Amino acid sequence: MRGGFRLVLCAAGLAAAAHAQAPPKGSIVCWTDDRGARACGDHVPSQYADRPREIYDARGVLLQTLPGAATPEQQAEAARRAQEQAQAAQQARHDTYLLQTYRSVADLQAERDARLDALNTRLRLAEQALADGASTLQELRRRADEARAAGQSPAPELQKQIQDYQEADSDNRAAVAQLRRERETTAAKYDEDIRRYLQLRGSPAAAPP
Repeated sequence: MRGGFRLVLCAAGLAAAAHAQAPPKGSIVCWTDDRGARACGDHVPSQYADRPREIYDARGVLLQTLPGAATPEQQAEAARRAQEQAQAAQQARHDTYLLQTYRSVADLQAERDARLDALNTRLRLAEQALADGASTLQELRRRADEARAAGQSPAPELQKQIQDYQEADSDNRAAVAQLRRERETTAAKYDEDIRRYLQLRGSPAAAPP
């Protein structure tokens, strides 16, 4: 019984809160029109729906003031502040990660060097594959040119090989370029983390060795 009584009271409280938030019947709404004149009525015309307005009861007592829609300048300023706050929060999280993950700047440098060594190994393999494929492609093209010089069309199998190696050459070049970009990005990221780590530890933010 006591639990049921408590549920009844909660429901009654919610109903009372909803009633308090809703403007009573017969309320008056006031706004400013395009000429800057104050106007009032039982509702706001649609063309003024985004204007600031006040709601009064039938006795003229102010019940609520509603802000108008934000101007483009206000919206831009709000977006700028939100972006700054998001960046600050992201930086704070990253700072915490750096301090909790690495005991010293040497740990960061060691991890950087290991990542770069792995990328350099992959890059060397990709460059070797590119060079080998280019050499084979050059040989296949030479054979095709010899056939044409003899007044013959290159064999279909040879043409297919050339096409396959051309596609592989394009893929290999893209892989090499991607690995070079990844190596540069990784080095820059660790260099920035090292500088930030030194700042957080109160050490001079010199360029990482």
